[in-house]
Amino acid sequence: MKSFNYAITRHGSNAFNQSMCEQQYIDIISAPNRDAAEERAYAKGKDTVYANQWLSARLLSSLSKIDCELLEMAVYYEEEEVEAACIVCGKPIGKLPQWKAGYSWCGCVA
Repeated sequence: MKSFNYAITRHGSNAFNQSMCEQQYIDIISAPNRDAAEERAYAKGKDTVYANQWLSARLLSSLSKIDCELLEMAVYYEEEEVEAACIVCGKPIGKLPQWKAGYSWCGCVA
């Protein structure tokens, strides 16, 4: 069976993973059809999908040049991890993505 490449988009804004953004490209999946691509994206579980969110699949060949560039940035951008420390007590937490390192705590404050 022939396979096609699909861009997977997460829809629905959520403060935890997609604040103030109604849709975001999150992955590329090979599948024989759109429904199978969506099923594989959910099964893969690579990205969190909250109750107010859902995934959709779109053929890569149907994307505009700008959409292809956004997809490439979302899928292939590797976030650098750094050693993080609790912002409250200074206790080392471990490696976290750079954007998250300055906003993390160890649970010392309830």
